[in-house]
Amino acid sequence: MRAGKYTKEQKAKMSDQVLFYDKQENRSMREKFGDLPENGYWGAPTQAELDQQLVISTEDKWKALEFEMTYDEDLDEIGCNPTVTSEARSKRFPNQTNVVIEQVPPMFSQLSMEKDNQQHSYQIVGTWTCMKESQEMQHHDGNYIFEVTLGVNQWEQFF
Repeated sequence: MRAGKYTKEQKAKMSDQVLFYDKQENRSMREKFGDLPENGYWGAPTQAELDQQLVISTEDKWKALEFEMTYDEDLDEIGCNPTVTSEARSKRFPNQTNVVIEQVPPMFSQLSMEKDNQQHSYQIVGTWTCMKESQEMQHHDGNYIFEVTLGVNQWEQFF
């Protein structure tokens, strides 16, 4: 489509058979479709859309972090139930059946902690326990907090 119409030289190089099938099957030629959009394909974002900065809310960032910290693929009920999309006998091997199974990976919005109606807590581990013992953070006014008393070095690291 971007190349424009065929030249006489290009048409001369085409086999008669190709042109015959184009007419026989009533295939449309390039001229009918017009030019492609400037950005290359239909539905492509415009430059203005590409220039817009993606804004992610703080709440969505926290949800993504929570999902990353708590999601366990081995315990996932949604991902563990694959569905059979098709089943057919093999043409090449008549005694063999081919089965196509679809297993869709879960999205964190489907597995969000706020939808499971269970009580949750956050744990913190740091250098004040030599990174060996996690301690529960306290829930206060919608926030999770933990008070740390700095050691002799006046610094602590934590996760």
